[in-house]
Amino acid sequence: MSEYYLEYMLDQERFPRAGFNRSKRLFVERTVGERVPASGYVLDLGCGPGWVTHNLVRDYVVVGVDIEEPAVRFCVSRYGRRYLVGDAFRLPFPSAAFDAVVFTEAIEHFREPARPLAEIQRVLKPGGLALITTPNCGSLFWIAIENTWHRFFGGPCKPYSRDVHPSRFTRRSLRELMSRYLDVEDVDTVWFGLILTAVGRKRM
Repeated sequence: MSEYYLEYMLDQERFPRAGFNRSKRLFVERTVGERVPASGYVLDLGCGPGWVTHNLVRDYVVVGVDIEEPAVRFCVSRYGRRYLVGDAFRLPFPSAAFDAVVFTEAIEHFREPARPLAEIQRVLKPGGLALITTPNCGSLFWIAIENTWHRFFGGPCKPYSRDVHPSRFTRRSLRELMSRYLDVEDVDTVWFGLILTAVGRKRM
């Protein structure tokens, strides 16, 4: 599974998935660029091959964590040493260590999504930002894609399966969960409403 995971994640940078995923990367780059001071510390949690935050390494201290060792090795070889294997339930960082945490296309893979949110809240500095993206399961368009394109062309990763995406979010449910840990500033959609984008801030 580990080697498949890396190959699947690298495929996100290729046509046709690249267009779908570019909107997530632009959301992250724009929000961090506008709201996090240069040289700030940014955690990419569930970093995969680093495609969401790789452009931020020029202006920020980006630290990546993923549970899959091949993805971490790939990031170290391409971007440097600030990537490590880690568990989102027990992050290996002190409290209040980061100005922002990026958590893209990951929360839906957890049966207990509150646990990584609690860790995100812990490692953020007061006032720090959490940026989250996840499929918009309130979109009929997304549900149709899950059960057509993903079912026949998605490979072993099948987001319509509860084994792959045990947690499914709408705008309302994502806001409600995040608000237990953060002040939720915005929950929006991109890419024809297929992707939820959310910004939360750690309470001062």
